[in-house]
Amino acid sequence: MFSNAYVDPSALKRSAAFVADPELYTDTQFQDGTDEGNVYVFNGGEINDIDPVIAKKLLQQEQFDDYMLFNVVGGKSWKVGDYFVGFFATINNVFDQEYKTGGFEQSRRVDYRSQLEEQTNENGPVFGNRYFLGNGTTYYMNVYVRF
Repeated sequence: MFSNAYVDPSALKRSAAFVADPELYTDTQFQDGTDEGNVYVFNGGEINDIDPVIAKKLLQQEQFDDYMLFNVVGGKSWKVGDYFVGFFATINNVFDQEYKTGGFEQSRRVDYRSQLEEQTNENGPVFGNRYFLGNGTTYYMNVYVRF
């Protein structure tokens, strides 16, 4: 049984960028981190209308569903004269269980308003989490001669 797995969190989403209002800064400030040659630092320009309950939900790390895989492994060998002949076979994920092995949060559109817009999009988030999916049923067989 595989359980207690989570999406890898985005550090940028949990930084000052989450509460910064991108509309208060120029494109140049966001692209290269400067303001007319001066090093740009996040200060001021914070979003005023953040709902702490909604913000907590937006920052909550996604947990994967629990899953269990059933694998079959076996083999047999025979002695033929001075040699051994045999095979080894395995079938992984016999019941073709669909499951997520990992994933990560996107680091685009990380401010509060953009995240709220993404999560309430009727067609789902444009820049949602990305996942790594496990294989379906796989087969492996090895035949050998040992001398």
